[in-house]
Amino acid sequence: MAKKRARAKRPADVNPLGRESTMDAGPSKDEVSRARAKALTKERRSAIAKAAAKKRWGAKKDPDYNKRIAALIATQII
Repeated sequence: MAKKRARAKRPADVNPLGRESTMDAGPSKDEVSRARAKALTKERRSAIAKAAAKKRWGAKKDPDYNKRIAALIATQII
């Protein structure tokens, strides 16, 4: 029976110095977020926050919410 050839192993990181240079290329997410917040007016930030809260919590204020939940429970989806 013929022996299997061993594959040559590749190094884990071909260019270890290259990774450092690409990781430090741009601003961090925190810097971008702060710059965006500074560019927005107080009214616009408030509108964004209200829209997010409405999206997050608005479903529970929906008058048909309890009916839909009851229907899901009845069909054992939840």
